[in-house]
Amino acid sequence: MLQPQIVSTDGVPPSRRVAFWNDVIGGTLITQVADPADPGHFSGRMKSLQLGDIRIAEICADASRVSRTATHVAHASEAVWLMRFQLAGSVTASYDNHEIHLRPGDFMLYDSTRPYRMLFHEPAAILALRIPQARLLGYIGSPDRFACRVMSGASGASGLASEFLQGFWHRCTEVHSDDVIPRLMDVALRLIASAYADLPQARVERSCVTTAHRMRILQYIERHLPEPDLTPTRIAAALQMTPAYLHRILGDEPESASRYILRRRLEECARVLADPSQRARSVTEIAFAHGFNSLAHFSRAFRAHHGLTPREYRHQHQP
Repeated sequence: MLQPQIVSTDGVPPSRRVAFWNDVIGGTLITQVADPADPGHFSGRMKSLQLGDIRIAEICADASRVSRTATHVAHASEAVWLMRFQLAGSVTASYDNHEIHLRPGDFMLYDSTRPYRMLFHEPAAILALRIPQARLLGYIGSPDRFACRVMSGASGASGLASEFLQGFWHRCTEVHSDDVIPRLMDVALRLIASAYADLPQARVERSCVTTAHRMRILQYIERHLPEPDLTPTRIAAALQMTPAYLHRILGDEPESASRYILRRRLEECARVLADPSQRARSVTEIAFAHGFNSLAHFSRAFRAHHGLTPREYRHQHQP
């Protein structure tokens, strides 16, 4: 059973509470500075859990102004995203020169590589998810398109996502099996991604974005086709997406990324074998120059694809 970590300003001298609170938030979620409306009587409480590579925290604090500055961004060690769900109270946020308002149930996505300011007008409670960028890309292909977009918790797909995540948070410590929690978190992230996909602009842009990503993948493959270590995992890392997202992008294609790479290598080898000017090159040399590192594997794959062995193919296509 999960045991959350609870930290509170109770017991901390009033003169040190603000600094203590800023250190707690910075060490748990992200570096920022809180400037309370009443520093002498400020109080805050946080309950948090580490769920794999995602940190989730419920934060309750008095009215304050919270800032993440350009200096904080410059000293960040990694790119992470924050998903903030408003549980109680209201907040006005300034992000990329946009002013937005969140009410209980609403949520929004923040990019940690950009400064922001938030004004909590009254004692408030929020539920925050700290998500590594690589993990988020597996669910939302282009999160920067949705940064700062307020998602209503009152209705529709976003309301369903908000209700599920809050219910998950309130009951996750009652789950006895460690294997169930990652599955529930996966459901929560899929619901959040579905809420963003349901936005009108997302439906219009989805096909264009998918096409652009597909072209990037295929272009990368063509540029690096001769390299033996060309794999879907390497391609995804180079293009800053997860392997799962890469496979989804190519989901409408008739073949997977691995099969596409194999087919293109076999086609290039066949082109060279049929070229009279390349007659002096051995079959082994041609195979190894096009990404194969096993002659036996190359011969089997070539025969399965072309119906002939490499030598038979060369003999048939050369005068």
